[in-house]
Amino acid sequence: MTEESLKARSERLAVLLGAGASRDAGLPLTNELAVKLLEGIASTQRDSSPMLKLVRFIYGAMVNHRAERGGDPLAAVNVETMISAIRLLRDRDAHEAAPFVAGWRPGVSAFRSDADWRGSTPGRQLIEAIGKELGQSFPDGEGAASAVRAIVGSTRENDNASLYADLERALLTNMRRILLDHGDVDYLSPLIRLAMDQVGGLDVATLNYDLTLEAAAERAGVAVDATAEWSLGVPHASSDDPPLRLYKIHGSLDWEWSQPELSGRTLRQPSIVQNADLTRNFAPAIVIGDRDKLGSDGPTLALLGGFAGRLEKCDRLVVVGYAFADSHVNRVIREWLNRDLARCMTVLDPSWPRVDMRDEGWRYELNMALLRYDEAMEPRLNVVRATAKEGLVQALTERPQAEPHPRFSVEATIAGEQALVRLVNLGSRLERVAVSAPFGYRADRPYPFPRTMSVSNPTAQPDPHVTHRHIVAAVEEGDTISVSMTFESDADARAVALSVFADDGSQTIEERWETGAESSAMRLMSPSSRRW
Repeated sequence: MTEESLKARSERLAVLLGAGASRDAGLPLTNELAVKLLEGIASTQRDSSPMLKLVRFIYGAMVNHRAERGGDPLAAVNVETMISAIRLLRDRDAHEAAPFVAGWRPGVSAFRSDADWRGSTPGRQLIEAIGKELGQSFPDGEGAASAVRAIVGSTRENDNASLYADLERALLTNMRRILLDHGDVDYLSPLIRLAMDQVGGLDVATLNYDLTLEAAAERAGVAVDATAEWSLGVPHASSDDPPLRLYKIHGSLDWEWSQPELSGRTLRQPSIVQNADLTRNFAPAIVIGDRDKLGSDGPTLALLGGFAGRLEKCDRLVVVGYAFADSHVNRVIREWLNRDLARCMTVLDPSWPRVDMRDEGWRYELNMALLRYDEAMEPRLNVVRATAKEGLVQALTERPQAEPHPRFSVEATIAGEQALVRLVNLGSRLERVAVSAPFGYRADRPYPFPRTMSVSNPTAQPDPHVTHRHIVAAVEEGDTISVSMTFESDADARAVALSVFADDGSQTIEERWETGAESSAMRLMSPSSRRW
């Protein structure tokens, strides 16, 4: 695929960016960002710091919880789940489930900031009183602090809320610093060119807070409508000018909250404004966690609704680096797809799951409904297994299309006891092809089994577990696989059959071929190949 082919398209596209879209700019994914934030707190706090102890406790508890239930501990924590947990624990006494919780884990309330009480006037008076009674002084009050904290903590369950708040502020400050430090963004330039070439411009929704796409547009001299001005209760509106309209669904590093003063007879109305001075915007307007994302006093629902309206004019949605983990975003995609069966989607994701992986949530549903093979219907999902830097142009130019059926053309040449079968891949690249002599019966007798079998292909390897089975890797469109077999008799050679299992990365295609009764021409045994 070439960038020039972007201009040749007749369909209208919209684009959705997830965290994977920024990874090629050197920015971490959400779980990697959580680790970096933990390391950032450790680099600025002493080991005895209550803040460091608290964040380690939270991170470790979340990992252990996942591991104890047989889940993947490496995927247990991302930046959103970590900060959501911190906010919940900070306000745990006000949570709707609080009446039903007899007691939290000890670590939840074990760590307290010394400043919570020791720096206060009552705290200093208590330390001085203890010292006077014992006839000694406590310059730093640490011993007395520990004793009193233990006593008070046993009666006050949630007296460390300020430490949770301090931890959240420290994490968000670190996150801002990490996400502002992006690298080269030239790989995003196909989006800028598409915005200029597509009639009416391009609508892009991003779930990221970073400024990578804005940087790519600035480098190209293209204006961006980043929908930075938002006010509670005001419907989002946009026009076709400028050509690139960017919907930052979860906020942005260059946005800040605005709380106007009371004036006249109107009530305060929260809003967002753009703050170009990134060196001073230490509390950017970003939305983290489902509770905040779905809140009525934030920008998410308004901006998502604005993007959904623009999406209605599009034929295809290109999704880059999004794991489909946000239910409110998935709902918009589902409704858009279901309203018109001609609409389709391309996903750019190097780790997209196979069709037969049944534990992948909504991605599995997409595979089964839109990608799984059906001769009577065109596929509605195209998967490009690559990073944004490797496959963005391909994702923008390739729409879903049906693969040929059957997938292979097959010819057999019979000479005495020898049979040479040539298979040609008629479709797109196959990650892996297994060819073998089939077991079973043909009419009233079993298939003849060859004495020897070899496969001529540079990547072919015999399967160590199955006799007369060979594995061929990376079979491109038009590639030939030659299979040579020797049988016990001429009659057996004329009855040659071959099983082919081809893996295209998303699903498995099975075709079983045999020679005709009167000739050596190969034919497909069943009316269709089977895919699952």
